[in-house]
Amino acid sequence: MLNAPTIGKVSFETIDSAQISASRSIESIKVKGDLADSIISAGYDLVSDLLTSGGTIGKVSIGGRIENSTIAAGIKPTTGGFFDTDTVQTAQGSIGKVTFGSFRSSNSGQAFGVVAHSDIEQVKVGGTEFMAGDIVDDFLIMKI
Repeated sequence: MLNAPTIGKVSFETIDSAQISASRSIESIKVKGDLADSIISAGYDLVSDLLTSGGTIGKVSIGGRIENSTIAAGIKPTTGGFFDTDTVQTAQGSIGKVTFGSFRSSNSGQAFGVVAHSDIEQVKVGGTEFMAGDIVDDFLIMKI
C-alpha cells in the first residue's frame, strides 16, 4: 500500500493486489506491465476511509493489461469497496490522460476501469479512444 497526501511521478514494473491512494493528487503513474486487482485513488484516503474535498490524477500509463482494477478520483467507494454505482459519495475529482495496452473485459460481473466525479480527459486502450459512458462487458469509463 502506498498512501500519502500527494504522490509525484512513480514507476513500476507491474502492479498486482495493491492500493495506491493520495488524499489530494497523483502526478503520474507508469507501469511497464500489467495492473491487476488494484486500486489507484485520489481525493479519497483508503487508510482513513475519508473522502477529501477533491483529488486529481494526472497521467496513467499501463503498458500491459488492466484487469479487476479501478482508477478513481473524487469518489468514495461503496461499503463493498466498489466504485461502480451512483450511490457513492463524491467530491471534485479529475483524471488526465490514461493509456492501457489492453483490458480483460470479463470480470465475473464486477465493474472496473476509470471513474471520476468531475472530468476524465482521455482514455485509450491499444490506441482506441474510449469516452465517459463507454462500457465493454465489465470494463467501464464513468463520470459520477
